[in-house]
Amino acid sequence: MLKWLFKKRGSTASAEAAPAPLPTARATAETKARQAEDARAEWLPRLQSAQGNDAALLGLAQATPVLDFKLAAVEALVSEEALKQAEREFRSHDRRVHRLAKQRLEAAVAKRETKARAQSLIDAAQALSGEALLPVNRLVTLDRDWQALDAGLLDASHRAEFAALRERLDALVRERGELELRVQRWAADVTRALAALQTACADAPATGSGADLALAIEAARSLRESKPDTASAEALDVSLQQALEDAARVDARLTLLLALEQPADTAVVEAPDAVRQWQALPPLASAELARSFDERFERWRRAHTPARAEAASPAAPAHAAAGPSAEQLLQLDTVLQAAEAALADGQLGEMQQQLQAVDAALARLNRFKLDDAVLARLQALHAERARLKGWQQWGGGLARDGVLAEAEELARITLAAADPEASAPPKLHVKAHGDAIHALRMRWKELDHLGAPANQELWQRFDAALQTAYQPVAAHQAALKAARQENFAAREALLVALEAVPLEAASEGAEDMAAHWKEQLRALDRFQLAWRQLGPLEHTAPASARASLQQRQHSSVERIEAPLKAARRVAEAQREQLIVRAEALKAGPGLVAQVRELQAEWQQHARSLPLSRPVESTLWARFKAATDALFARREAEFSAREAELAANLAARENLLARLDALPGDAPETPRALAEIDHAWRQAAELPRGAGGAVEARYRASSEAASRRLADHAQQRWQFQCDTLAAKVALCEARESGTCSGDDFAPRWAAQDA
Repeated sequence: MLKWLFKKRGSTASAEAAPAPLPTARATAETKARQAEDARAEWLPRLQSAQGNDAALLGLAQATPVLDFKLAAVEALVSEEALKQAEREFRSHDRRVHRLAKQRLEAAVAKRETKARAQSLIDAAQALSGEALLPVNRLVTLDRDWQALDAGLLDASHRAEFAALRERLDALVRERGELELRVQRWAADVTRALAALQTACADAPATGSGADLALAIEAARSLRESKPDTASAEALDVSLQQALEDAARVDARLTLLLALEQPADTAVVEAPDAVRQWQALPPLASAELARSFDERFERWRRAHTPARAEAASPAAPAHAAAGPSAEQLLQLDTVLQAAEAALADGQLGEMQQQLQAVDAALARLNRFKLDDAVLARLQALHAERARLKGWQQWGGGLARDGVLAEAEELARITLAAADPEASAPPKLHVKAHGDAIHALRMRWKELDHLGAPANQELWQRFDAALQTAYQPVAAHQAALKAARQENFAAREALLVALEAVPLEAASEGAEDMAAHWKEQLRALDRFQLAWRQLGPLEHTAPASARASLQQRQHSSVERIEAPLKAARRVAEAQREQLIVRAEALKAGPGLVAQVRELQAEWQQHARSLPLSRPVESTLWARFKAATDALFARREAEFSAREAELAANLAARENLLARLDALPGDAPETPRALAEIDHAWRQAAELPRGAGGAVEARYRASSEAASRRLADHAQQRWQFQCDTLAAKVALCEARESGTCSGDDFAPRWAAQDA
């Protein structure tokens, strides 16, 4: 039926008109080429005109039916939004276009994120360059984060800027390291100088010479002049200045005493004048040192008062009229030259000290009229000092104006940074900002020490500006304080949770003890992990609570670790015993069962209380080495026994081969068969399962050899019988005369063979 239907359908189709012939491959190719040219002529100008316009390119990609133009339009898209829209548009169709759009979108996002990350790292590097301290760990983190960026997605400007900043940071690290080293060396020298000053001042009343004190003062002054310009050196500098002032007071007393204690022919100071000069000296900070000087002066006064009283009598008026000695004039000239040298060097403080020494020398010579040239030099020095003091005050006023301007600029930058409506507010680096405020206040105090004038209005403006500038620093410190309080609370919660962990198990059972120790370990691990995640204690917790937190953490951890360590020592000793037992085992029939029993005990101990990882690994390695050595010896014994059985089997095979090779007609075959049978009957253990087969083969081979030997004997017997019958027949023929004598001899000889 089906054949008929198909046949009828075919006949019907043949009856219809014949279809048009199919186009050839060449015609199809030409048609496609023509269509491609038409599409190119239509869409290429539109693609060229849409370059740079993402909306037009996206519309062209959606409208054109030509895949190449779709790909070209998507390839020309620039913005992420357009690429994202193209990726969504072609997601359900045009797989190649969608894949291209997705790849370009991912590349654009990656490039944008890489640039943003690079800019943030550059900002971080700039912030680091403005900080007073450069932590090495932050530099390492900065380098690691920069190396993690894809260099192919970075602009050359970013790479160059970061490289320049990194070189600057390296230079700053080196410079600040050298400065820190110089500060340390200077601090050590200052410490030694302070000790030397203190020793020289303490020895001054007793030694009677100011050489050591002068050397110590000169060394301390040179150290002050070479002071590093850092905030950390300010405290030592203040101490050094105070020590120099004390040493100057001591030197003034010692100088006066040395002048008073000159020989009688050169001493020119009367006792009442000396008392007035002594009382006019500035007081000493050390009461003990002042008492020592007063005692020395009192000894001089008691020794010279009678002599001076007699010298003051009317009998010796010529002495009162005597002029100053050459040595005193030389000392006065030396002091004047020192004051003039200090003036030439611009050392106003040094000049003031020298002028005070000149005044002291003049006080000793107040009864005598000085030379006009000396008075002129002295008046010139005082006039120049007054002029320079005025200039100093004027310069101090300018310096205060500059410091005030810097403070008000800091306040302006602070207000601009806090303005939410500012288009491009400046970025404040809190650490550098706070250091700048501190430096300005230190400069204002330094100007106070230099004697620069400052009125109340200037101070109020300066203080108000710095108060305004300090607001973000105060906010940052408040936030830091809040964060530290929060960190402190988190640490307190961790300590409370750790302290709540019970120290005793529910019972003394093995399972309960194992669960108890595991819970102890888990609690300790959780605490230590969470504690580390809270950061270093010295940077994250309040300073007042660090010592108590650290002590409490130590006691809380020790509360858990002490019994845990004791239990682990017991467990370690038990595993040592297991190792000793494993090393004492000998190879034997029950070796495997004994080793498995030891391994089961080891696993039970490991589950009940795990040791620390290094100890556990070391002990397990020793235990495994002991058990492996046992199995190695056992395997060696097995191998030796298998080799012995294989040798016995090979010997049996050789006997079988000899037995199979025995000939049946050889005269030595019976003896060889007996030897083989004797060797076979010797005791020899064979591999399991091979004995029966080898024995069967031997019986078969032995029977075959016996049959060959019997067959050969039968054949030989038959041959002998045939030969005897032939000879009997030949004899009968000879006797009957049918065989002649000539014929008989060769036939007989043939039968013998």
